Amino acid sequence: MPGNPASQLMPVAVAQERLLGLVTPRATAEELVPLDRARGRVLSRPVTARWALPGCDNSEMDGFAVRADDCATASPTTPVPLPVAGDARAGAVIGTLARGTVVAVATGAPVPLGADAIVPIEDTRQDGEGSVLFLAAPRPGQHVRHAGEDLESGKVMLPPGRRLRPVDIAACAAVGGSSVWVRRRPRVAVLSGGDELVPVGAVPAPHQVTDSNAAMLSAAVAEAGGEVIALGIVGDSPDALRERLHGASGCDLIITSGGVSVGRYDYVGQVVGELGSIEAWRLAMRPGKPLLIGRVGDVPMLGLPGNPVSAAVTFELFGRPALLALQGASQVHRRHVALRVGEDLETRADLETYLRVRLTDASDGIPVATLSGGQRSSMLRSLTDAEALLIVPVGMSRAPAGTLLTGLELG
Repeated sequence: MPGNPASQLMPVAVAQERLLGLVTPRATAEELVPLDRARGRVLSRPVTARWALPGCDNSEMDGFAVRADDCATASPTTPVPLPVAGDARAGAVIGTLARGTVVAVATGAPVPLGADAIVPIEDTRQDGEGSVLFLAAPRPGQHVRHAGEDLESGKVMLPPGRRLRPVDIAACAAVGGSSVWVRRRPRVAVLSGGDELVPVGAVPAPHQVTDSNAAMLSAAVAEAGGEVIALGIVGDSPDALRERLHGASGCDLIITSGGVSVGRYDYVGQVVGELGSIEAWRLAMRPGKPLLIGRVGDVPMLGLPGNPVSAAVTFELFGRPALLALQGASQVHRRHVALRVGEDLETRADLETYLRVRLTDASDGIPVATLSGGQRSSMLRSLTDAEALLIVPVGMSRAPAGTLLTGLELG
C-alpha cells in the first residue's frame, strides 16, 4: 500500500475533487417516474409549466372587487356606499363588473372583468341590505394576483439537477406534471471488512463487534438516492477481499469500511492497487484520516475507515456528494453555516477537525456550538446526539469560546 509522510497528507477539499472527478452521471441513465415516487430524485429534464400560475386574476384577500376610481375618495370620515352586484368564490366563474357596483370575493376567487382592486373586508362595513360602505381608497392592482404572475405558461419551473423536495413535488403538480424525468438511482456496493465483525442481529462475543457500519451506510446511501447492493462482511484476507470486490462489477460506486489503515491486516489499499488504481489515501482530517479513493476496474471506489464515527463523517463529506454527483445534482455538498464556539477547544493544527456538536440559539442569530460528548472516533453516542459538525480548519490549534467558525448541519 502506498505510504504518504505526514507532510503529504491530502487536504479534504482536494480529495473531494479527486473523487468527484471519478464519478460522472451517464447521460442516458434516466427514467420517468410518477410524482408520488419522485421525492429525493434528481431531475434529468426541466419541468415546464403547461399553463400559467395563477391561471386568471384572483383575489388574495376576503373582501370586495371594485373599480378603484369608483371609491377613490373613500375614507373613514367620508365613506363611499356601493351596491353589491354579486358574490365570487374560489372555483366559480364570474362575469364583468358594472361600473358603480362591487362583487364580494373570497380569497382565491377570480376577479371579475373590469375590476382592478380588492378592498379587504376590514376596510368596509355593511350599509343596510345589499350595500357596503368603503372606508379606504384602494390602489389599482391592490390585493390582486395577476394571471401568470408566479409563472407564465411554457416557462421553466424547475431546472435539471434539482433534487426534489416535497415543495418541488407540489410545484410540479401545480404546473400540470403528473410524472417527471429523473436520473436513475446509482447502484452502490457496500462492503464491510474485518475478522471481528458479526452481522446485525447476531450476539457478538466480547472480542467481536456488530457490523453497524453496513446498516448506517445502507441507510445513508438510500437517503442520498442510491440503490444498495449489499456485499456483506469479508474477513481480513486479500484473496477474500479480491473475490468480493469482483462482485461489484456493474455498480456505479463501491463503498467499503475498514481495512484502509496501515496495520498488518489492512489489505484494502493493496487489493485496490492490484485491481485498479489509488487516487488518494491519507487525508489531513480528523476523524477519517485513513480514507482511500480509487478505482476497482472502471468502478469508482471509496474506502472508509472502520471506526463508526469516522465512517459516518467521511460518508457525509465524500460518499453523499459522490452519490449526488452520479445523479447529476447541481448541488452536491451540504451548505456550510456559521457557528460560534461555545467553549474553549483544542485540536491538532495539522488536521482539519470535525467536531460533533449540539446547537443552541443566540441573540445574534448565529447558533452556539458545544461538544455533544466524547470525540473519539469510536464514540457513536456523541454522533447520535450531534446536530452539526463544527469544522476547525488546518492551522488552528485553539478555538476559544466565542470564535466564529463554520459547520455542516446534519440532516
